[in-house]
Amino acid sequence: AAIGHGKLSPGQVAGKLLRLAQPAAEEAPEPERKEKPDAGGSLRIKDLDDLLVRLANCCQPIPGDAIMGYITRGKGVTIHRADCPYLASTESFRHIPAEWDGGGAGKFYPVKIQVITVDKPGLLADITSALKTADVNVTKASVETTQDHKGIAQFTIQVGDQQHLEKVFGALKRLREVISVRRLMA
Repeated sequence: AAIGHGKLSPGQVAGKLLRLAQPAAEEAPEPERKEKPDAGGSLRIKDLDDLLVRLANCCQPIPGDAIMGYITRGKGVTIHRADCPYLASTESFRHIPAEWDGGGAGKFYPVKIQVITVDKPGLLADITSALKTADVNVTKASVETTQDHKGIAQFTIQVGDQQHLEKVFGALKRLREVISVRRLMA
């Protein structure tokens, strides 16, 4: 029942069954596992507790976004931005209301952004300096120039919430050469 409700994964149940099947004398102490933190500490899903919850990679929701849960088969609930194209293409009876509850203070979430600029030497240094002043960590970056002398930079940055992302956008838009800044879907 817990697997069906998304509270446990099939792997967790199989692990418990294997430990029960082994005699206690043969059981060696299990090494401590570092589990990837889930999003459960900062989300509320239709007043249900103890659900297996993860954030979608396709739309990368962050606190402050309107969100919706999607009940997956065997993987609990995946949280998407409400405007996610993938979520719109899924079975609506699997959608479950979700909202941020503010419990994720100190957490950082990946967000992909695109910055379009006038191509100019040293502009990448200006952009990274603006990102530094906005207090974000850049985990991935790619830059290319077009034939019409524009620079297209894509970054994956880590932000705490929607206000933090707006601070980043403000810092980038203050650069004279920046034409546009937008958030990307994965």
